[in-house]
Amino acid sequence: MAVSVLSVPCAAGELERLDFKKSDLPAGQLTGTAVDGMRWKDVLGENLLIVSQTGAIPSKKKDEEDRRDAELYAYHFIRKGGAWRLLWKVQDFERDCPFDLYAGLLPGSLALTDLDRDGTAETSFLYKLTCRSDVSPSVLKLIMHEGDKKLALRGNTVVPPESNDDNMKPDPAFASAPPEFEVYAVKRWTEFVVEKSFNQF
Repeated sequence: MAVSVLSVPCAAGELERLDFKKSDLPAGQLTGTAVDGMRWKDVLGENLLIVSQTGAIPSKKKDEEDRRDAELYAYHFIRKGGAWRLLWKVQDFERDCPFDLYAGLLPGSLALTDLDRDGTAETSFLYKLTCRSDVSPSVLKLIMHEGDKKLALRGNTVVPPESNDDNMKPDPAFASAPPEFEVYAVKRWTEFVVEKSFNQF
């Protein structure tokens, strides 16, 4: 898992995307298995973003033997004094599922931008949560950060051929963010909203 160096011009300098390897992962600080990540430099310093997921695990309810949970995590670390310090953490899950279960990152959705060119990177990714026994839609979420400021789109996937409504709702926090953030987020949502594969653990 490695990423080539990439420089993104911006008003306050450049975002420098660095090689990311599994050896970069902070020991003992992740839940589940890392499925994607990236490392870069911006005005905050050296940054590390990791998305991990548990796959199917036994339900935490002791009386639910045939039910399973699945959890997804995202972590943003900044290197301070030679050590990684946590800036923010996202946790989401599907609980007590007796059917087809999934809680995972959408491949190819992890992105690094500097849309407002202020030298602080924005990160974004999409994931879905599913517990179903038919072809009903999955819960879909886009999570975006600039530093520790969080923005989100929430709704559900579109399952062809029915083309159901995605019920996408922007986080109210977009109203106080640069307008290009919501434009970009909606564009990314549109790229991933149609469910092309029925992932399950």
